[in-house]
Amino acid sequence: GEAVAHPKVVVATQTRVLEAVADEQGLLWPSVPTIAVLPEPEDLLAVLAVVLAPPITAWAYAEVAGAALARGEVLFSAPKVLRIPLPPRPACPRGARRLPQPVTPAGRARQEEAWRSALEVFGRCMCDAYRVDDDLARWWHARVPNRRPAGSRTDHQA
Repeated sequence: GEAVAHPKVVVATQTRVLEAVADEQGLLWPSVPTIAVLPEPEDLLAVLAVVLAPPITAWAYAEVAGAALARGEVLFSAPKVLRIPLPPRPACPRGARRLPQPVTPAGRARQEEAWRSALEVFGRCMCDAYRVDDDLARWWHARVPNRRPAGSRTDHQA
């Protein structure tokens, strides 16, 4: 329990694209179906960027093809997180150990259109870092589920 009370990246284990969130305050309690990744605090956002990168979702599909319970989803595990390949070059012009700038606006975007636009930039940036074609970024972007902007009601809220 004490290990998860620290800054971490929480990774969903069964999704259409790898999804993760940086818990900079150490307040989230990861539970099934998530994995907690505990990098050094200064590496937290760089680890998040790598986990979210379109080439890593494609790599995860290749690693676990057919193992997900739901069709079209990737089933991920802690041992696979440890084997995620790092990009061969820095992500965008900011340097390899820093979060690519496009992720910050994506995380803060309140409207779906702004969020999707920031994710598109992030996807291209990370594909460049992994030296893969932007076609992979388009594939990934199309698979990213919609999200409800902060403060919106869900179907089961009163």
